[in-house]
Amino acid sequence: MDELPPGSSEPPSAPETPPESAMLSSAVAPEEGGSRLLAVIILIAITAASVWIALNPAFIAQFKQWGYLGGFLISLFASASIILPIPGLPLAIALGTALNPWLLGLATGLGSAIGESSGYVAGVSGRTLVPSSQAHRYAQLEGWTRKYGGFAIFFVAVTPFPFFDLAGIAAGAIRMPFWQFFIATFFGKTIKYIIAIFLGVGAFEGILRMVQ
Repeated sequence: MDELPPGSSEPPSAPETPPESAMLSSAVAPEEGGSRLLAVIILIAITAASVWIALNPAFIAQFKQWGYLGGFLISLFASASIILPIPGLPLAIALGTALNPWLLGLATGLGSAIGESSGYVAGVSGRTLVPSSQAHRYAQLEGWTRKYGGFAIFFVAVTPFPFFDLAGIAAGAIRMPFWQFFIATFFGKTIKYIIAIFLGVGAFEGILRMVQ
């Protein structure tokens, strides 16, 4: 047994080891930093594409001649925009006059769900695109998303809510599982598109009957 130093009544304490949580956080930090960097790069690419598409509306309109694939692409590009609004729903309704509304609703709902993933990526990257004027609305949406999860995303997707991008950003910021966000968005957007297409086609046919 080692002797104690003169004048000391207690053995010297062993050097402290860092807490397990600190070691885990230091090990995970590089991976998280890489994921955020990738998210930022993807977000910049999506933003640049959104601006270009918004300034070239004919690029979207040309997809109408492609039937269901055109509806899918229209809703995909329109929903991917998180800077400038792109009117994808009116074009989808116009397609509904020549295509099956149920199948068109499925195609546009899938395209919209994929496109809305841009908001999710923005949230993962750090919510940099939330303007100060919408900070209160974003905080409210993030609270709903934390409390109700996918049900909150579905509710916002199925209603004519004009700020779905904020909901997507909130889902990414709180690290909601992507599959949960995607499924809730797909079902909500599909139902909304089907209802809008049926209403739009019905109104169009009613106008034709009045004119004839």
